[in-house]
Amino acid sequence: MEIPVFTVDAFSNLPFRGNPAAICPLMHELTDDLYQKIAAEMNLSETVFITSINPSDNFTTGSRFRLRWFTPTTEVNLCGHATLASAAVLFKHKENVNPKLVFETRSGDLAVTQRGEGYVMDFPLNPPTKQDANEFKDILKAAVGDHQIQDVYLCPITKKLLVRLSDSCERSVLASLKVDAACSSEK
Repeated sequence: MEIPVFTVDAFSNLPFRGNPAAICPLMHELTDDLYQKIAAEMNLSETVFITSINPSDNFTTGSRFRLRWFTPTTEVNLCGHATLASAAVLFKHKENVNPKLVFETRSGDLAVTQRGEGYVMDFPLNPPTKQDANEFKDILKAAVGDHQIQDVYLCPITKKLLVRLSDSCERSVLASLKVDAACSSEK
């Protein structure tokens, strides 16, 4: 089986500059094991695999594609430079006729629009929602100790917790925070 691979330096118009990614446009999905082995062989920060959503589309006329990003050791949820590099391969090398491409990913839909010689990408917003601090008291205790907490937010998509300490909290306090792993693992 032959797999086309493009190495693209994102954020640069000069060779050997920017942020490199390996781009593999595929006619059909492969196994996760094979994706991982290819990414390990490429040995770049990310190798991205592009497949068509609609079997009747091709890389020249399709406007929606599936993207998956792999480091040499694992699959990742989001990679901006490899997404831009994927769009560049489709626009420049596959001569895609659409002004905008949409990539379905683990992080949601990512749109890339061709604008002159460059590309513009829309990142997902993933806004957090305010939470009751009491629901996270053990993890908050482990992370910030007895410091006064003003707000707690959770992003349900990324599973990230945002903790806002009191506005009177000094920067030196933040710099000296140490997570108490024993406390956080109790629950």
